[in-house]
Amino acid sequence: MRKTAALLAATALVAATTACSGGAEEDGTVRTLRIGTTTFLGGSDSYYRQQFAELYEFAHPNVRIEFVSSAERSDIVLGDKAPADPVAAMKEMMAGPNPPDLVMVDFDQLPGLIEDNLLVSLDAKIKQDKFDLEGIVPTVKDGIRELGDGSLYALAPYFDAPALFYNKRIFQKAGVEAPTDGMTWDRVVELARKVSSGDGKERIYGLGLSPYAETDDFYNLMSVYGAPLQLRAWNESEDKMNVATPEWEQAWTWLADLKKEKIVPPESANEDWFEAEVAASPATPNAFFSGRLAMTVGDSYMLDELAGLGRGGDGNAAPIEWDVVSMPSHPKYPGVAGMVRTEGLMGINVHAGNPDDAWEFLKFVNDDEWAMTKSRGGGMLVARGAYNKGRGGLDYRAEAFADVRPAPPDPNRAGGKSYLNEVLEAGRTELQPALRGDKTIKEALEEWGKQGQAILDLNKAKQQDGNS
Repeated sequence: MRKTAALLAATALVAATTACSGGAEEDGTVRTLRIGTTTFLGGSDSYYRQQFAELYEFAHPNVRIEFVSSAERSDIVLGDKAPADPVAAMKEMMAGPNPPDLVMVDFDQLPGLIEDNLLVSLDAKIKQDKFDLEGIVPTVKDGIRELGDGSLYALAPYFDAPALFYNKRIFQKAGVEAPTDGMTWDRVVELARKVSSGDGKERIYGLGLSPYAETDDFYNLMSVYGAPLQLRAWNESEDKMNVATPEWEQAWTWLADLKKEKIVPPESANEDWFEAEVAASPATPNAFFSGRLAMTVGDSYMLDELAGLGRGGDGNAAPIEWDVVSMPSHPKYPGVAGMVRTEGLMGINVHAGNPDDAWEFLKFVNDDEWAMTKSRGGGMLVARGAYNKGRGGLDYRAEAFADVRPAPPDPNRAGGKSYLNEVLEAGRTELQPALRGDKTIKEALEEWGKQGQAILDLNKAKQQDGNS
């Protein structure tokens, strides 16, 4: 039944968009639309063809879509030679012979293309064709506009954003008011402290930065709590560490205090904790599903897991009464959240050989019919928010995911550079003794700074040797 509904919706999508395309296909000429991506394809574009190309080619038989990747060679590392930056490789591709007409990039990669004037502003085209933007959620539409200083240089049909899930029974049993939209982190911690209770394997933790028992404290702290703060581990020149600062100390102290009070769970290395969660939820050890977390940060994929839980799809885990509110934020950055992702974020190359088909394709994959069809597939949410309601048969507020403002691009993105990954790994290593109280926060940050600086210095020396 579900497949039949999807097929009917896809047929309607093709019929609607073909009717709107006018006489563009009437001359019988076959045209190529080249889409460049910074993602490593590994010799196969089957995922992107299924996700984006097949329906469009069916509706436009005179257009053939070709995917090309700037990461095909950049991900290969030979000896000590660092891999090429796929974004830099994309910039060369966009201005080179036979350039891509559209480019598909990550959210963090878009600003560099805009700054180098490599993308066409879509504002005039949107106005001319009266392309409706009203149904696109603020997280996507406004987030992309911010990167373009108020102009739209790209569109994205899919997105994922964090939200705060909570266990309704835990709050009711504790007699504590339920979480609400627009809370600050201080308010969330206040509620978490009130609902934390019990000891040992019966302990209920008030807050999780991730719902999973196997978790990464360093990643969660950086991406969930720290992303809006834009804490830089190294300077823009990538030759000086920048972690021995009051801002870094405050962020690490925040998590250490929550660990000390047992408001957040221990690291996954704690065997008692991990084994208990595996027993409760064997498919994906999930502390929220087992009733050990009162609140947790989650994303749209958690909706799919909750839908499966309701159908008895995860072993011993029992259905829970839950709800979801918008992601908490810092007072200085209201409504701003990390972990916002897009898929299919595409803009038109200023050097495109086929800009007309590029724009038609952008409209096709970002319109209502496309969103209605693709919303049935699970995974990421569709950018047209009206089609995210009732997903998987769940009753929840889709708006909780749709109103956050994406944090600026991650300043600690390694970008495929192995030495920067080593710097981050040194920070991950130093965080754990700081959380356990074996070191002070200041001592751990200073040690991270020393180790990181040694790595940066070594890389700089290698670069100088290579240039000499």
